[in-house]
Amino acid sequence: MNTPNMLLNFIVYVIPIITAIYITVGVLLYKYKGENRVNYFSLLMFAAAVYSFGYFLELHWVSLDTLLIVRNLEFLGSVFIPTFGILFIAQLTGTKVAKKTEMALFGISLILWLILITNPWHHLIYQSINLNIVKGFTLVTTVKGPAYYSMMTYYAAFLMFASIVLLKAYKKATRKKQKNSFLFLLIIFQLTWPIMLLILLGYADYIDFTPGTIMIICILIGINEIKNDLFELEIKRWKNMFCEIGEPAFLVDKSGDVICSNENAKDFLNVAKTHTRDSIKNLDDAHMNRKLVAFTINDQERWFEVEKNDFGQKKRLVNYLLIDRTARNQAELELKESEEKYRLLVTQMEQGLAVHEIILDEQGNPMDYRFLDVNESFEEITGLKRENILGKTVLEALPGTENYWIERYGQVALTGEALHYENYSKELKKYFEVIVYAPRNKQFAVIISDITKRKELETALSNEKNILETTLKSVGDGVISTDIMGKIVFLNMVGEDLTGWTQEEAKGKEIDEVFNIINEFTGKKSDNIVKKVLETGNVLELDKHTLLISKDGTQRPIEDSVAPILKENGVIAGAVLVFRDFSEKKKKQEEILYLNYHDYLTGLYNRRYYEEALKKLDTKENLPLTLVMGDVNGLKLINDSFGHTMGDELLQKAAKTIEEGSRKDDIVARLGGDEFIIVLPRTDIFEAEEIVKQIRQLTSKEKIGAFDVSISFGYETKEFEEEDIQEIFKKAEDDMYRHKLYESSSTRSKSIELIMNNLYERSHQEMRHSKSVAKMCEAMGTKLHFNKAAVDEIKMAGLMHDIGKMGIDEKLLNRSAPSAEDEYKVIRKHPEIGYRILSASNEFSEMAKYVLEHHERWDGKGYPKGLKDQEISLQARIIAVADAFDSMTNKKCSQKSFSRAEAIDEIKKNMGTQFDPDIAKLFLEKCLPEMDTSLESIMK
Repeated sequence: MNTPNMLLNFIVYVIPIITAIYITVGVLLYKYKGENRVNYFSLLMFAAAVYSFGYFLELHWVSLDTLLIVRNLEFLGSVFIPTFGILFIAQLTGTKVAKKTEMALFGISLILWLILITNPWHHLIYQSINLNIVKGFTLVTTVKGPAYYSMMTYYAAFLMFASIVLLKAYKKATRKKQKNSFLFLLIIFQLTWPIMLLILLGYADYIDFTPGTIMIICILIGINEIKNDLFELEIKRWKNMFCEIGEPAFLVDKSGDVICSNENAKDFLNVAKTHTRDSIKNLDDAHMNRKLVAFTINDQERWFEVEKNDFGQKKRLVNYLLIDRTARNQAELELKESEEKYRLLVTQMEQGLAVHEIILDEQGNPMDYRFLDVNESFEEITGLKRENILGKTVLEALPGTENYWIERYGQVALTGEALHYENYSKELKKYFEVIVYAPRNKQFAVIISDITKRKELETALSNEKNILETTLKSVGDGVISTDIMGKIVFLNMVGEDLTGWTQEEAKGKEIDEVFNIINEFTGKKSDNIVKKVLETGNVLELDKHTLLISKDGTQRPIEDSVAPILKENGVIAGAVLVFRDFSEKKKKQEEILYLNYHDYLTGLYNRRYYEEALKKLDTKENLPLTLVMGDVNGLKLINDSFGHTMGDELLQKAAKTIEEGSRKDDIVARLGGDEFIIVLPRTDIFEAEEIVKQIRQLTSKEKIGAFDVSISFGYETKEFEEEDIQEIFKKAEDDMYRHKLYESSSTRSKSIELIMNNLYERSHQEMRHSKSVAKMCEAMGTKLHFNKAAVDEIKMAGLMHDIGKMGIDEKLLNRSAPSAEDEYKVIRKHPEIGYRILSASNEFSEMAKYVLEHHERWDGKGYPKGLKDQEISLQARIIAVADAFDSMTNKKCSQKSFSRAEAIDEIKKNMGTQFDPDIAKLFLEKCLPEMDTSLESIMK
């Protein structure tokens, strides 16, 4: 199955169908929208049809001349799509577009079309057009000219305008249907941005995404518009049916939004508009349960019968018809009201009501009583059901009833004397408040209230009081409570520790005698904060920097808050003071504050402090104001060679010398990395030079290992108020970089020499290997007829080819071979480390490339970049042969020791794979026979 062929055929033959759809939709919707205005949607569809038809013809022309003519039809559609698109979106969302703007848009389209159709003369749009014939169809690839992006810009403007306008319309729309339509269009327009990005990035030179994107977007717009117009047709049909009907009627969509209504429904909808969905839910319930629903309209309660039915072929809309039944309902309500009055009097009372008759024994003493009637509340409170207890005696219904209940009730039934008391029923496990009276002789009625919760609450409050007191005594903060006069009534254990007073000593004393606080800076006694709370009723907190002086004179920083104690009626009854020792927290805050304004590595001020201080110092009073910039030389080189620990030590020593050389009141800050700055208020250029000179003298005495500490300085002075301090900063920075150009170069060259010496000190074998490779490289350079400078350069590159091993652990370096894969990966990093070290110096920057590539292979399987044959520099190929030969013949550099003959065979074996065959042949045939590679000759 040839999938590309099938896809191409499908695209080609589906385009006429798409074109027909565009035209059909445009014509149909033009008829439906045939008002006294231009229908830009239909014009957009027609433009899309012209474009797709032109593209269809383009696919069938295999001649360039005829294709260019056909393309003019495609271009005509493409330039008018954004114009009609902008005007359609404006028309859809109700956005006003001035006539001049419309004319301008048409003008842009015509200009773009003229540029497009005249492209063969000037090549502003397409610099070249190539035809690719695939299965008889023409696929065009183009090289785009500068004017092509004017077309892209116009489409981008269309997309941006549509996105903004649709987003605004979406936010303003109230109906969900309308919001969904705007959101749908907004989303499909966003789909084109990635396509435009692909075109701008050059991915459309061979695959043109534009036709498919335009066709799909236009189809989606058409689908959306068709849905909207079908929706409008259903609304028109509803209006024809219900607008003239005599009862309120309105149409609702599935989201609960009212789409339209007749004149009679306006009053109802005005009442329901703030809670439309709730009102519709009430109508749905009334319709389902076949009952009337009430609404207050024009201050009059009206009752409606609800008729609800789905409307539309797809049942996306619901029609509501309200039939007024107010008069009939009023008569029914009046009848029910009279019947309910008596029933409500008994059944709706919150207390339980029960009527009983007393049962006497032979001596006339109460022995039981019978249930005659109970209300609903009695059932709820006692849990006894009416049908289960009426006619029964209490001992039949509740066999465990205590005898004193019967005796008390019997006394009321016989004497007529009422009772009111509270008691607990073991049978019902509840507390009751009971009122008993005698409505008739030998009968009694009880009114009971369940007070179980109240009794439980009283018990809980008592328990809570005890718990609260225990909690306050053991809480981690100090707590003091006072009465309305500000005298202490409670002091917990933490409060005792902090104030030095016991609760017994503190009770009854004035708060400021026990809670003795002063200002940390002034030493003055602080205001009585409890007194302020008692006067104002507000919750207050202590000022910052407050110290509490305990009874023994100990001072502690504290923080606290005071709140009023209020009675149920809101009257202030006292105050509660909660305070804590702030010592540790204050210490941490001071540490955080220090870190906010200081550099963690050097201890100097950081950039944030410098910027804030500079704003304050940049005043007329501080002129002349001098800025001194400093940059540490060789930091990157030391980091790469010896690690960041040594680099950090360099920065710390540099910071120390700068700070020591500056004056006490000068601001010294680290801006970041290897840059420092000194702010010198009221200091002219000559004084600044003396300060820099003093710092340089201190710096000359400092070393990091074998390296001198070197700092490049630059400075500039602000002498006049109108000068911009940022310009002064820029000039000081430029001055510093001018000095750094020659100072850092010298430092780097010296540093590289020190690195090589350090490497040789770490590994004597590396020194012998490097000199041997250098000698072989010199010999090959001479045989290749390099000039003297080039021979010296390749010799020096051979000498320093393993300088990157400075960044590798000494133990690993002195092994004959790595013992694990991880160690091998570390060893493989040395060309990159060497490259970074050498590229830091202009003197060795060219050699850095040779060092980086000396482990690349002729067949591309080397490292670190996987270069192959001529991609590898000639010098690196020379070093590779020399390095390999010496490593093989030196038993300390290789896991396996090779004889000279074996090493030669190994070189021959790898010619054309590992080594450049010409260089390897030159080395074996012309250089090696003449060379003495003994240890003694190399070390001379």
